[in-house]
Amino acid sequence: MLHASTRSLGRTIAALTVVCLGLIAAPASATGGGGDPLPCVPKDAWTETVVITPAVPAVPDVPAVPAVTEERLTDPGQPYVAPTEGTPDLWWNWSPNNAQGPQDYVPAFPRDDRGTWQGPHENGGPLQDTFGTFQTGGGNSPFFHREQGTEGDPGQPYVAPTYETVVVTPAAPAIPGTPEIPAVTEEVHHPAVTCPPPGDAFEEYETCVLWSVDNPDIADFPQTRVDTDDCTVPPATCEGAQRFQQDHYWIRDLADQEYLGGLQHLNSPADDARLEPHNYSMIDVPAKVSEECEPATPTCETDPTLCPVPPVECENIPGEQAHDDETGECVLIPEEPVLPPNTPEKPTRPTKPSAGPPTTLLTQAPVQPVAAQSAQSVLPATGAPASLWLVLLGAGLVLGGVALTRRSHA
Repeated sequence: MLHASTRSLGRTIAALTVVCLGLIAAPASATGGGGDPLPCVPKDAWTETVVITPAVPAVPDVPAVPAVTEERLTDPGQPYVAPTEGTPDLWWNWSPNNAQGPQDYVPAFPRDDRGTWQGPHENGGPLQDTFGTFQTGGGNSPFFHREQGTEGDPGQPYVAPTYETVVVTPAAPAIPGTPEIPAVTEEVHHPAVTCPPPGDAFEEYETCVLWSVDNPDIADFPQTRVDTDDCTVPPATCEGAQRFQQDHYWIRDLADQEYLGGLQHLNSPADDARLEPHNYSMIDVPAKVSEECEPATPTCETDPTLCPVPPVECENIPGEQAHDDETGECVLIPEEPVLPPNTPEKPTRPTKPSAGPPTTLLTQAPVQPVAAQSAQSVLPATGAPASLWLVLLGAGLVLGGVALTRRSHA
């Protein structure tokens, strides 16, 4: 499957960059007025650091800013006023010095030399709704003076003023800083420029190179050079899908030829930009679908765990091991005891088999005590039992003792 390279824009930019660098680096006298080709200038290999992403400086933390508030009066309240008691109406009565003469005058209050004001008196008195100096009648009727009392005041309680908090400047949250991000650079290695000997003209030519994309599921780069004839794409394999890129290059001089010869990997479009790549295309090769791509069935040769287990060979040696036909294993058999001569074998009762795997029932003769075995042993050189000799020896000793007794009595 063919499709245009996703890096075409990058290749174009890289190619233009190389061309511009070449024009800047070339001396002014290298190009003639008639458009003569630039002369070859030898140059040692050099490395260029290309900035892919510039560095970003660190940003410090911005602390939080609290809100600015103020208290504003919403109700002034009221002050405390103490209560006061009222005063009653007060009145005075006039007593003239000459009670017999006519009173054709109005006495002055509160003092008049023509008489005396008697009082004050609380409440009562004539004409209680009349205030000031007045006379109840005409002629010599008495005069009175009344002053109005005062009403009481209940006062008022204290009411505190109220305030509200008003935000003048809202709060600002803290802003975390960001660390410094270093620049992302790439080292571009430029090979040395070798010029051909004078008089040896180099013929330009076009060539094709096939590249294999290393991680086709992630990106188009890096790529690895594939040694094929005429950019022939390899056939599909069982390993999985593949992606290849065909690039055509112009080889202008010996330096381009040497550069292409040493170019085995492409990490970015800038690596082959100086060779003027053109007519490039991406080719996707799907994975091969075939029976031979199916996983092989494991066998004894490929998986030793599938091999049959050989039968166990046991050495049938009494006292060591013997083959158990039922379990197919080697079992330990105790060694049979050696019985002394002339000892009758006493039949043994077979033991009760256990609930475990079947075992071989063994017989064993009773073990005689050491003293009994010594008594039943055979004396050497005679073949007679040792017990008979003991009886004869005892009888001889008895007879000898009797003979000695008789001789002593005689």
